[in-house]
Amino acid sequence: MADDIKALRRATNGDEICRILARFGENLHDIVLCDQYIGQGLVEILRDLTGSTDIDVCSSALSLITRLVTDNHELIRKLCKPMGFLRKLMKLCSPFEDDGKHDKKSHLALHNQAVALIKTLVLSSECAMPEVASIDLIGQLIELCGIFFDDSRHTSCCYGNLGYPPRATSYFHDLAHGRKLIGNVREMFPEASMKVVEASEAKEIFEKDTNVCVLSVDLYDTRTDQDIVIREELVKENMAWPKFLSPEKEAKIFAKNKGREEQIWADITVTSVIDGGHFWAQVGGETVDEKLRNISLTLLKEDQAKFTTVPEVGELVCCKTMVGGHQDVYRGKILQVFRTQDEIVLELFAVDYGFKNVVPLNCVTRITALGRQEPFQARLCGLTGIQPPSSDVNVLVNTAAALRNLAYQSNASRLQILDKNGVDALLKLIVLPNKEIRKQVIGAILNLSINFKTRARIGFLGGIKILLDLINNDFKQEIELLCLAIGALRNLMLASPINRGRCADADGFLILTNMYFSSTSNDVKQQCLGALKNLVGNSWYLLTGSGGVDLRGVVDENRVRPFSLSAVITPSKLPPMQR
Repeated sequence: MADDIKALRRATNGDEICRILARFGENLHDIVLCDQYIGQGLVEILRDLTGSTDIDVCSSALSLITRLVTDNHELIRKLCKPMGFLRKLMKLCSPFEDDGKHDKKSHLALHNQAVALIKTLVLSSECAMPEVASIDLIGQLIELCGIFFDDSRHTSCCYGNLGYPPRATSYFHDLAHGRKLIGNVREMFPEASMKVVEASEAKEIFEKDTNVCVLSVDLYDTRTDQDIVIREELVKENMAWPKFLSPEKEAKIFAKNKGREEQIWADITVTSVIDGGHFWAQVGGETVDEKLRNISLTLLKEDQAKFTTVPEVGELVCCKTMVGGHQDVYRGKILQVFRTQDEIVLELFAVDYGFKNVVPLNCVTRITALGRQEPFQARLCGLTGIQPPSSDVNVLVNTAAALRNLAYQSNASRLQILDKNGVDALLKLIVLPNKEIRKQVIGAILNLSINFKTRARIGFLGGIKILLDLINNDFKQEIELLCLAIGALRNLMLASPINRGRCADADGFLILTNMYFSSTSNDVKQQCLGALKNLVGNSWYLLTGSGGVDLRGVVDENRVRPFSLSAVITPSKLPPMQR
C-alpha cells in the first residue's frame, strides 16, 4: 500500500499513473485500506492530479475523489480548504479547445465527472460556499445546462450532432409519409439552409454554389378531432429533443425576424423521409397536384431522344418505367452512373417527388426545353423546433443537481442563478422526456422559488403552466415527481397574486383538485392542499361555473385536523376536465 503511494508520487508517465490509480480503485471497497490511503495523503495527490493536462489522468483522479468523498464530510472539508479546488473543477466544466488528441466523448465524460463532484461538494460543505461566491462557478454550470443549445460554445468541444436514431426515421415515416398534412411554413436563412443540406446528406442533389432555400415546417395531422403535432410525437417518444437557443441568441433572432414576412400555412404531402427531422415534400396542395399532372402529360406527349452515350452526373432526364401495369413517368436528376457486365444503370433523384431510384439506361431519355420549364416540385424541409436527442444525459442530470444544491444552500446563489439566466435554461431542460433530468430540474425550481424575485421570473417565463401540464399529463404515476412539481407550484404562488392568477388561468384549481381525489398517496394529497391554500389565498370563494364553492374549510389555520378538501367539495360538484 505504502509502495503504491510512493510509486504514485514518483510517476510521471500518464499511462503509469492511470494504472496505479486503477489499483487504488480496486481496493476502495476495503474501509480499513481506504482510511490508510487517506492518512498517507492520497487525497492531496489526487487533488493535484485533477490539474493534469492529460485527460485520462485527470478523469481517473476525479473518479477516485468522487468515490472517496461520498458521505465523508471531513474529507470534503479537507478538499475545500484551502480555496482553489472548486476553481479547478470550474475550469474542467468550461469548453475545451480541440487538441486533435481527444474526441468529444472524452471531453463530455470529463465535464460530467467534474460536475458530479461539484454537486457533492456544494451540498455537503458550507465551507465551499465562500469560494463559490468568489468565482463564476454558477455561470459555467448554467452554460453546461445549455450544452445542447444550438449556439452553445460546447458544440465544438463535447456536444456534436450525432444524428437521429434509426427508429426515429421509421416512426416519422409512419406518422407522415404519403399523408395530406397541414404545415406552418417559413423559409430558412441561407446559413441554416446549408446546415440542413449537410445534415440530410442532400448536397449531391443541388447544383454547386447555388443558393439553396430549405423550408422549416411545423407539421400537423388534422384528420382527427385532436390535432397531432408531429414534432411533439417525436419528442414524447424520445426520438428527438426540442431545439433551443440561449436567451441572448433568442432575443437577437426575434429582432432579426421582426420585419420579415410572417409564416404561412400550406397543405403538405410528405413524399420521402430522410431521417427523424428532415424530409422531402410537395408544398401547396391542389396547386402542386395540378402542376404535377401537367408535367406528366408533357413528358408523355413529347418525343424524347434516347441516349446514344452515357449521360453525365447532374444531368436532368425523363424516366419512364412500368409500375403495377401502368407507365410511370417523372423527371430525374442523375446522381451516379454504374457499369455492370450486362448494362449501364443510373441512380436518379426524382426532382418532383423527392425519392431516389435505380433504373437501367434504356429507361431514360433526353428531356426537352418544355419538360424543363416547371420548377422542381419537391422541397427539402426540416421539422421546426427539434434536434437529434443526446445519447448521454448524465452531464445534464448532474449539472441540474448541482444548481439544485446551490439554490438550496443560500439566497445569494439563487439570485446569481437568476442573474445568469439560469431560470431560462432550467425551464428549457424540464421539457426533455427524461425522468432524472426532470427530477433534478424541478428540485432546482422548487429551491429557487423560495426567493420572491426568482418566483416572479419563473412565473413570467411560463413555469406555472409547464408544471401544471406535467402534473396533469406526465406525472400521474410518478409520486416523487408529483410531490416535487406540486411543491414547486406551491412555492411559486406564495405571496404572489400574479402567479396565483396565472395558475387559475391555466386551470390549476381543477387540476390540483382532481389530483387530490385521484391520488392514493398521502404526501401528494397534502401537497395539493398546500398548493390549493396558496392558490385561493384570501379569495374565500372560488367560482366554478355557475355555483360557488366555499373553501374556508381548506384554508382555516385554526382547524385541529389536517386540511381536507373532502369537507367542502366532492367529485360530483366538479365540472368535467377538458384536455
